[in-house]
Amino acid sequence: MDNIMNQGIIIKGIGSFYYIMDDATGEIIQCRLKGIFRSQKIVPMVGDCVLYDNDDLGDGIVTKILPRKSTLSRPMVANATQGVIVCALKSPDISTILLDKMLINNAASGLNSVICFNKSDLADASEKELLQLMYEKCGARLIFTSAVDKSGLLELSSLMKDRISVFSGVSGAGKSSLLKEFIINSDIEIGAISEKSNRGKHTTRHSELMILPGGGYIMDTPGFSDLELQLEPNTLWKYYPEFYPFSDCKYTDCLHLHEPGCHVKDAVERKEIPSERYNNYKKIYEETNKNFHKY
Repeated sequence: MDNIMNQGIIIKGIGSFYYIMDDATGEIIQCRLKGIFRSQKIVPMVGDCVLYDNDDLGDGIVTKILPRKSTLSRPMVANATQGVIVCALKSPDISTILLDKMLINNAASGLNSVICFNKSDLADASEKELLQLMYEKCGARLIFTSAVDKSGLLELSSLMKDRISVFSGVSGAGKSSLLKEFIINSDIEIGAISEKSNRGKHTTRHSELMILPGGGYIMDTPGFSDLELQLEPNTLWKYYPEFYPFSDCKYTDCLHLHEPGCHVKDAVERKEIPSERYNNYKKIYEETNKNFHKY
């Protein structure tokens, strides 16, 4: 019996096995790797589009990884098209500097961003308006969501259709509660909030793409309290779209920090750029610069 070449996407990897959803049939096939991958130390990632052969036992053998359109290192996932950043408006309170880091990390990895200001039922209109003004020009899509009153869920669902979306955010932000709204028969465990730390206890055991009933995939990630960016510090300002209209400064290599004739700093003074976003930029630059030279 001749083997038939098939194409699919890796939705999960456990040990030496990879689980492929076949593009044509929608069937999930358990696959092993062809030996050449091990000898060349090539490790497939969840999200990889692959070619595989059927074997005589009903399993498959991955023979080729197709070119990746994007690669995200935290979590390890290939071909994601957007990062959904979930920030709780309350419990725990939002950290805008961590939000900025996640936006930068997504952009540096080739992903568009959607910011979910979650638990919006706990915040008043003035708090939402402040965040709207702060991030309306950051380049991300903004949605106020709540798993309690279901607000924003329809809009979020439409943005995830036929995409690979990666959910990230601090523990306790409500990622798992949101995911349960979209995944049928989901076994996602919701991390309980610790009263002492006010942080969730995340229970994700392995990376996995969960299938959206209407088309597309989503991946949940463990919550975290900080993010160390690995990029050239002098390029950092390019991840702040609000700076672009004012970047024709006196010096062409202006970093918008302490240089004279900086139009970005002038725009901050005129309140055309949100001061908190600019102050976050300065803090992240200092941290990134220190880490860059440390290595």
